Amino acid sequence: MTLHIHYDHKCPKCETPYVPYDAEVACPKCGLLEADRYDFVSEAANSALFNLNEFGQYTPMMWMVLSFGDELLSQAFYMLELHRIASELPFNDLGQIYYDKFAPPDFPGSDYMRQYFARLCERISEKTDELLANG
Repeated sequence: MTLHIHYDHKCPKCETPYVPYDAEVACPKCGLLEADRYDFVSEAANSALFNLNEFGQYTPMMWMVLSFGDELLSQAFYMLELHRIASELPFNDLGQIYYDKFAPPDFPGSDYMRQYFARLCERISEKTDELLANG
């Protein structure tokens, strides 16, 4: 058992799937800044910490992708785990390397999504660290 994020969203302008997770986060493809936000970072950090407490690692033992939020979360788990065991690399660099080498072939986007994904994972890592520090 682990915690899923059932969230699907596409940019109303270009239909790119993404999560508008922070106030300044625009569509990674066309740059549209929507008013609505989704607290993906907090939910992802809680899910990652659940896995860490339950399994001793950020990646769950089993995972089923049920939404775009789950797909991002799945990839973020791998990023967090990679950073946990190779923390000497800057997180943003690690995110871009991961995306280039390990993201599934059907994961959306190209250059625009690589930066978006790296920053999202960095934000999840920051929130996870904050929650760990506060017990």
